[in-house]
Amino acid sequence: MRYLELIGGLALYPEKYVTIIVHEDRSFIEPLFTVLFFQGILATIFSAAASSIVNSVMNAAAAPALAGLLSSLMAALVPIATALGLFAWFIWSLATHILAKLFGGSGDYIDLLKVMGYTWFTLILPIVMGYIYPLSPLISIAATGVFTLAALIWFIYINYHAVKEIYGIPGAEALLSLIIPIIILATIPFLPIAFLPRW
Repeated sequence: MRYLELIGGLALYPEKYVTIIVHEDRSFIEPLFTVLFFQGILATIFSAAASSIVNSVMNAAAAPALAGLLSSLMAALVPIATALGLFAWFIWSLATHILAKLFGGSGDYIDLLKVMGYTWFTLILPIVMGYIYPLSPLISIAATGVFTLAALIWFIYINYHAVKEIYGIPGAEALLSLIIPIIILATIPFLPIAFLPRW
């Protein structure tokens, strides 16, 4: 089955196409490409948008030299953001694998890693909002959060079917295996607050 056909099928019929990915024993190259491609585009678009905002603010503040420096910094963040996406793919897959095993699943980490890699295409939603930015910055910024949340829900929905298929666990456990890592990662930035002195 061709790559684009698989991505389209996964978007529309996740239960069927997750099974195809797992049982066809597809190459690791395709999901790796998917993560790098969509994460790279997203990082580039948002770097350009952030650079545009910084330039506007710095030029308004009569600091064009600082605007150029900050724009260069934004461009340098593109490979870092892409690498972080790659890291997130491996870590989220691993955390989900461990939880699914704890819930009694019997699946394979590599199978889950592949499916999760393919589902990085869901970043197409915030990417579209990024492309709208030059036409309407305010609409783009306002809608980006909503579209990013929609992409996350879509991603979880597809991988929910993947965890059920790969590990053979019930739906509730499959959903928890995907969501618990997000909750943990979301709370990590707030952990230092717990150690602040009480006055």
